[in-house]
Amino acid sequence: LNAGSQLMLWKMIVPSMKMLQWDSLKSCTQSAEPRYKPKAYSVFCLERPTTLVGMKVLPQNRDIVVLQSTQKEIELFNCSKMRENNADLSCRRIPDCSLIGLPSAGRGLMSFNRLRPCQLLASDVDGNICIWTIRNREEARSVVTAETTILASQTMGVRDLSWHPLHISLFATVGESRKLCIWDMRSLGEHKPALVEEVHDATATCISFNRFNEVLINTASEDKTIKVWDLRCMKKPFYAIRTLTGEINKVCYFTLFSYF
Repeated sequence: LNAGSQLMLWKMIVPSMKMLQWDSLKSCTQSAEPRYKPKAYSVFCLERPTTLVGMKVLPQNRDIVVLQSTQKEIELFNCSKMRENNADLSCRRIPDCSLIGLPSAGRGLMSFNRLRPCQLLASDVDGNICIWTIRNREEARSVVTAETTILASQTMGVRDLSWHPLHISLFATVGESRKLCIWDMRSLGEHKPALVEEVHDATATCISFNRFNEVLINTASEDKTIKVWDLRCMKKPFYAIRTLTGEINKVCYFTLFSYF
């Protein structure tokens, strides 16, 4: 996403290690400029009629993206169709699928379930949560209504949310209540979290599950701290880091290593 209401797809060509090594050796001996450099170019630019606040890519199909705007509706697009000749990329383009159910405007908080294809979790500015299972994503102009809605009165405010990468039915939220909530899809009938713990002294701003250890989760807050929690024992953090800067808005683990 760029500032405003455009979705842009860029393609980058990165030189191979062999090319880079040869280039480095040649530039050292001849004082020449590097010949092989990364190149990037725009594949397409899709215009939207409203301001975009968030985007997520479907893990099981990188061509499928969902866009959240300042409207209640979430739009799904198949990017492979936009690469076709004469594709309509104007703001009049109709999404391949529309996801409805959020009571208020979007905030950019979305998460795809990596273990259950096409299951999307999202929240709005008021802290309401909706869950969709997008079964007919290839059917043009289809509309999918949220199968589950959790109202803000139960979520206690939402600043970030995430599916558990190793458990198909679990997701987590944090927010203004300073609490970490773990939700279980198998017991959502009561719209109550399976686990609620106060984890910070100020608003909790973001969370990140450890992909290599099912019981570890990171939280960060406006109190300038990052904490690692063991879900089996929430009396105190497993590890804590205090920063010298302002509030922390994003925390995540490396994809290949269990470091954050």
